[in-house]
Amino acid sequence: MDAGGKIRTGNILKRLSKNHDISVFSRVEHPQDTPYISQMTEMCSSFHPVVYREVKKHTAAYYWDVFTFTLSKYPISVLRDYSRSMEEALYSELDAVKYDLVICDFVQSALHLKKPVPAKSLLFQHNVESDIPFRHYRTRRDPISRAFWYSQFRKMFAFEKQKCRSFDAVVAVSEQDKRSMCEKFGIDNVFDIPTGVDTDFFCPQATIPEKRHIVFVGSLDWDANDDAVRYFAKAILPIIRERIPDVQLTLVGKNPSPRLRSVVDTNPNISLTKWVEDVRPYIARSSAVIVPLRIGGGTRMKIYEAMAMARPVVTTSIGAEGLPIRNNVHALFADDPRAFAQKTVELLESPDMQSRIGNTARDYVEKHFGWPMVAQAFGAICENVVNGT
Repeated sequence: MDAGGKIRTGNILKRLSKNHDISVFSRVEHPQDTPYISQMTEMCSSFHPVVYREVKKHTAAYYWDVFTFTLSKYPISVLRDYSRSMEEALYSELDAVKYDLVICDFVQSALHLKKPVPAKSLLFQHNVESDIPFRHYRTRRDPISRAFWYSQFRKMFAFEKQKCRSFDAVVAVSEQDKRSMCEKFGIDNVFDIPTGVDTDFFCPQATIPEKRHIVFVGSLDWDANDDAVRYFAKAILPIIRERIPDVQLTLVGKNPSPRLRSVVDTNPNISLTKWVEDVRPYIARSSAVIVPLRIGGGTRMKIYEAMAMARPVVTTSIGAEGLPIRNNVHALFADDPRAFAQKTVELLESPDMQSRIGNTARDYVEKHFGWPMVAQAFGAICENVVNGT
């Protein structure tokens, strides 16, 4: 559970498994996944691991796959997630055991369902996936990158539209994503659930925040996060340094790209932790948490986690997209680099503002966005789909 979608799915499964018999099929890569397999017993009745080996990003094999996958009608992110062994294991199980409902987690995994299934079906959409390559296309400047991302957008849009229409129901993670899917794909069987956070685990700490210290938390191998951090380092951080020369940014995330590593190596104001078991100490000692996203979809659990710890957040409107939070109340919003820098400086220079926004944010998520409420909403949708109501 080291990324937003995994955290959401894992927390829902933990609670649904108390009242439902759930079988989970998932790819597993040894040895890094081995320590976590035992944890699946609290998430499901039976776990079916399918062994695979991921082609690592930024390697020769990865770029060869990217080249060959561009010749397919399917988007690259879908092909990278496909496993023939997974498809065979899934249909073998469905032939042997009667299930009420088949849930496909993320549209990428829907390629495994090439044939009809003998049960009702539900697609769990953590993002409007076609929005992501479109935003890449829109932010790129060189013609080759623009052509590549536009092609991926067209392929993902066609795939996503076809798959959303093939399921009995679709679950979105925000009202905004629900409206978007209904309008873009011409469907009306979409339900939405709120984004959740573990308010017992992510809670205010006794740690005194460090002055002039900001933090970004997120998987750095996700293109949207990589773009966000490099954009912040290039366009926003220099403006902040004009006012606060000794400002420090800590990046907490896994698998940074070579180009991001080069940004860190050449900037003494930025440090990189790579992957950590527990992000809370890093959030707790920050005076501001930044989410400068320009690309992406779904909802940002990293924002709710910071809010639950009473740490103030500065984000873009895309970063806060789909979250029912208010600018200057629960977080600070800014899309222009200078405005984003100004908001960050204001926080760093005002402990009172940090406390006011942080405490308001904590109170808000604690009252409205605990995981039990989210899991209950998801379970009700599942039962309605099975019952045809």
